[in-house]
This record gives sequence, structure tokens and C-alpha cells, in this order.
Amino acid sequence: MTAKAWESTTRMARWPAVLALTTVLAVGCGDTGQGAGLSTENAKDPLPTPAASASDGTDTDACADGDCQIAVTEQVSFPFRAPNGTARLTVNRVDDESFEYTVTRDGGSEVSGGASGAGYGCSTFLDTEAASTVCERAEQLPEQAHGTVMIQLLKGAGSNAVVTIATR
Repeated sequence: MTAKAWESTTRMARWPAVLALTTVLAVGCGDTGQGAGLSTENAKDPLPTPAASASDGTDTDACADGDCQIAVTEQVSFPFRAPNGTARLTVNRVDDESFEYTVTRDGGSEVSGGASGAGYGCSTFLDTEAASTVCERAEQLPEQAHGTVMIQLLKGAGSNAVVTIATR
């Protein structure tokens, strides 16, 4: 890595990137196509069924302003407001065992995540310069930092997931 690239990296909030790298190494969260590989053995009770807890139902248009909570049960793609423009969330897969998604920013840069098992989820954080993803049990996901958009997917029962997009 060049000195200039390292300098620009250190100006960004480093904790999301460090957490994301640690999580990728620890649980395999990412775009490998195999989900997070997380076990639900000895797991706490799963989250409520997403359809019952998503405040905006299944309306992807509710996400356009960068603040929504929707239930997804199948592949879907929609734009939302992000720092410095727009981004697009594509839920590539959601089934009885896992989900996978990709966030694409204006200009083409992408970040992705995926997890297996009810009660597991991923949070992707976007700021004006960077993006990072952390996948973990829902209660262990990091809190959102100021000046970011958080895209969070939580696996529910069956082939359900809840998508939350929040601008802070």
C-alpha cells in the first residue's frame, strides 16, 4: 500500500474496517457465496418474524430517502440515498438458511455481506469515503456512527429477512 493510500485510510474512522476484517477472518462473512458459516447451535431465541416487525412492510420505495425498515423474502434491488449521492441495495438471495446482499454506490464500488441462521445479521456502514461490513449475532452488531448510512439485514424465521436503512 502506498504512503498516500495509507494516509487517506487513517483519516477515516478505522473501527468499522477493523471490525469488518476481524469478522471476515473469524466467521467468513463476505461475498464468498457461502454465507457467514455461523452455527445456530446453542444460539439464543431467534428474532421475531420479519414481516411482523418491519415498520414499512415490503415497500422498497420507503427506502428512497435513506430511512426505512422492510421485510424481504426474495431477491430484490432498489436505490436509496447515501452519502455523496445514491446507492443500490441488492438482496441476492434469502432462503430458509441464509441471505446474501450487495450494496453498490454511485461510481460502481461495492461491498457485500451474508449470514446464516435466524438471529444473525450484517451491518454495512457507508460514509463519504469508505464502506465496511460486519456480520454477527444480531445483539452483537456494532452501533451506527454519526455521519453514516447503515444498511442492516437480519435473518428471521424461514425465508424472511428484515432490511433496515438508517441515516445518522
